[in-house]
Amino acid sequence: MPNSSHRQILKYIVAAFALPTFVAFEAAKELFEFGEEMNLLMTGGKYAGKGSMSKSGSNHPGEDYWVKFFDWLRPPDYASDKFRQALKRANNKQFIEKKITPDGKVLLCLTKTGKTEAYRQFPFFRLANKPWKGWWLVVAFDIPETQSRIRKSVRQQLLQIGFAQWQKSVYVSPHDISDDLNEIIRANNLQELVVPMIAKRILAGDDWEFAKSLYKIDNIATNYQEIIKTADKDIDQPKFRYLMNRYFEILGSDPFLPVGLAPKNGYGRELAILTLKNHAQRIKQNLHSRVPIGNPE
Repeated sequence: MPNSSHRQILKYIVAAFALPTFVAFEAAKELFEFGEEMNLLMTGGKYAGKGSMSKSGSNHPGEDYWVKFFDWLRPPDYASDKFRQALKRANNKQFIEKKITPDGKVLLCLTKTGKTEAYRQFPFFRLANKPWKGWWLVVAFDIPETQSRIRKSVRQQLLQIGFAQWQKSVYVSPHDISDDLNEIIRANNLQELVVPMIAKRILAGDDWEFAKSLYKIDNIATNYQEIIKTADKDIDQPKFRYLMNRYFEILGSDPFLPVGLAPKNGYGRELAILTLKNHAQRIKQNLHSRVPIGNPE
């Protein structure tokens, strides 16, 4: 995330906390759950994310321990203090909320407002893990040159909700997004200019190959594979930060094609996060063998 702006980092944070809800839930859940020990190890045993020490010696939450707790997720080119400020900003905007369990562990999760923001920033997230119904939604339109602004807007809206351009004025999608399509048609008063159709299947050729071509899946799969190959090597903590950041970047272009259309093992999204989770565990084990674990100073 070169030269990360406040807006970009906020987008990154929303994506990070949305992760367990839309991809490889168990892997993402484990990735977040070991954050406390990860942070302890990454700070040389000085900070586990449990707060400051009271005069009596007991551990209690400090003012900003909950943001330090997630510092290991910080993008590689983003300063630690700015990342903490960004997390606080996300909390102030009520995108995320802090929950403390009875045993003193910190949970940060997306609020309803945060999920809405995640879907606004990453519209395809809401399409994750949906089954394919075996048909394609097809949209053909003939908007005249005199309405070029509306035509351009409609094309952008179709792409944002999960369509791909097949021909100049023909867009198709395997997603069940007919309600979203109808909203676009009504909002732009295009009932007489847009023709929505349902095609049962691609008669000439294979549905998956057709989808791969439309959505440039080979390129996306290659990007995921690069993460998998790199994470399988013995990389350091900064590299891990980079790979996590790169993963979120790729998610932004992933169309989250429905289950049943894509192969059972997917095209790299799930395997990439599992590989990252396993690598993070290796980092933790390696650091654990080198760093004495004690109470936070």
